[in-house]
Amino acid sequence: MTVAWLAAFVAIPLFLFGLLPFKDSIGVPGMLLALLLGPIAVAMVGGLLPALTASAVAFVLADWYYIEPTHSLRFAHAGDALALVVFVAVSSLVSGLVDRLARRSTQLARSQAETETLAQLASGTALLDSEALHRLVTELHLAVDVDSVAVLAPTLDGWRIEASSGEPVPVAPDGASYSAELAGGSMLVVHGPSLPADDRRLLSAFVAHLRLAQETLVLQTSALEAAGLAEANRLRESLLAAVSHDLRGPLASIKAAATSLLSDDVEWSPNDVRTFCKTIDASADCLHSVITDLLDMGRVQAGMLSVHVQPVAVEEVVYGALASLFVDVSTVDVEMPEDLPPVLGDPALLERAVANVVLNALNWAPEGTRVRVEAGVSGERVDVRIVDRGAGIPRDRRTAVFQPFQRFGDGGRAGYDGIGLGLAVTKAFVDAMDGEIVIDDTPGGGTTVAITLQVAP
Repeated sequence: MTVAWLAAFVAIPLFLFGLLPFKDSIGVPGMLLALLLGPIAVAMVGGLLPALTASAVAFVLADWYYIEPTHSLRFAHAGDALALVVFVAVSSLVSGLVDRLARRSTQLARSQAETETLAQLASGTALLDSEALHRLVTELHLAVDVDSVAVLAPTLDGWRIEASSGEPVPVAPDGASYSAELAGGSMLVVHGPSLPADDRRLLSAFVAHLRLAQETLVLQTSALEAAGLAEANRLRESLLAAVSHDLRGPLASIKAAATSLLSDDVEWSPNDVRTFCKTIDASADCLHSVITDLLDMGRVQAGMLSVHVQPVAVEEVVYGALASLFVDVSTVDVEMPEDLPPVLGDPALLERAVANVVLNALNWAPEGTRVRVEAGVSGERVDVRIVDRGAGIPRDRRTAVFQPFQRFGDGGRAGYDGIGLGLAVTKAFVDAMDGEIVIDDTPGGGTTVAITLQVAP
């Protein structure tokens, strides 16, 4: 609007003065036709009132500088007076039509935007995620000609801004041009000029959908909490089932062997005593493995996994992993190139990861077959592959085996198949070192598990 008034009082006189050198050649009619462009342009920019003002300014200046006698408001010829009257009438009429068309165009665009906004609200797509409240507030600010919009939630000290759009951001409902109560005592607050009836109708629709958005967020939060409780309950049930199976067995073996050794009714031979001791030792190893897996998974799920990445020699880690196992590793072949570069990883976590995969391979490899551990460089990464000749893992189960408490059966070759946490812990360790673990088929049958880590600088 300011531009229109400047054009009426500044641009029109400047344009008229610019035509003064040509007044003899173009004449009064030509000059008035040229000046007609000014009020029309002002009408397009600022509306009817500035356009009428521009017509009046043009009328006075044209009479003063162009109509004889000049520098007076009198007329020497009736034709000049008629030309000025026609100029004012035409410029006013055309300005009115331009203003009306501009208003109709604005109303049409506003109606179209309102229709699109209401259609989007009615579709329900705005209520499907956690950003629904912020998105609705932003859309409302764009759809209604106001300074700012905010959703305020009550607190003990006043109000908290839940979502806002525009400046200045309202901090309280007091002094707002429009406010409406939403769910949970929160308020929709609008700052700006007085709103027409159409905008208030649109605001009412937004208020209804903001309430739905708030209720949806509450329901989503409840659903997430319920899902978390259900997952925790599922893990607890799986843990109890696994622990009851894998702790009772070794404990029963230890108890039976120890009770037999302590019995005074039977004289046990040295070989019998040695057998009982081996049973106690193997069962204790099983218990140690179960407890280690449980503690590792507990650290992972609690976010307390400590990772110290440093250059690590792969060969040392592999032989350390084999030495840490409580089963016979004489059927494991290790093939490492002499020039294998170190990798970036945590030595302890990488050793536990390799040990878990090797133990899994030994447990499920058929009798008479061997497990191979090999490594090789692939670009800027090193692949550590554990290869067995077992039954393999179906492609549709290769993602599931990395979930906690996943087991394919009981009674592996090594006599202990764990509680289904080994591969889950391994993947968590490898991910923590920015590595990758992949399951693939072994050519000729079996499973190949590849642990990939970045080459150390």
